[in-house]
Amino acid sequence: MITGGIASDRFSRRYPIRKWSVAICCSVGFLVLLMTAFRLPAGPVQLLVLALGALLCAGTAGPGAAMVANLTPTAIAATAFATLTLAQSLLGLAPGPAVTGMLADRLGLLGALRLVPLVAIAATAAFLIGRHRYTRDLHRLTAPAATAEAEEPETSS
Repeated sequence: MITGGIASDRFSRRYPIRKWSVAICCSVGFLVLLMTAFRLPAGPVQLLVLALGALLCAGTAGPGAAMVANLTPTAIAATAFATLTLAQSLLGLAPGPAVTGMLADRLGLLGALRLVPLVAIAATAAFLIGRHRYTRDLHRLTAPAATAEAEEPETSS
């Protein structure tokens, strides 16, 4: 998570939209590495590929939080981050082990673990949609403040 956030910050200093690209790359990398790892024979190479895949999976959290920070007005930032944490917990952390267990009961553990990385497809799609709408949403977030300042009536004393 921290590494993903650092990478996201460095790559997006001049162009904030690159945060999305970091998250997309981490998501696709996670998919490729874990799909590969669960097809390798057990051993040190498999463990290395698994570790790298897990690192990339966690790497999407940093850019995700940065995007929430960029697109949220300061007044509701705490609520936005609480909602992000709740969504991450309800969509992944809580049901993930249960769904994997149910799949393992039907397909065996290796079969279930080979399917789990496919979740990255949905994550990548969500990041691509977010990237497509980012500039418009950022403009919409900053436009009302600029419009309100321009429309304030002048007061005379």
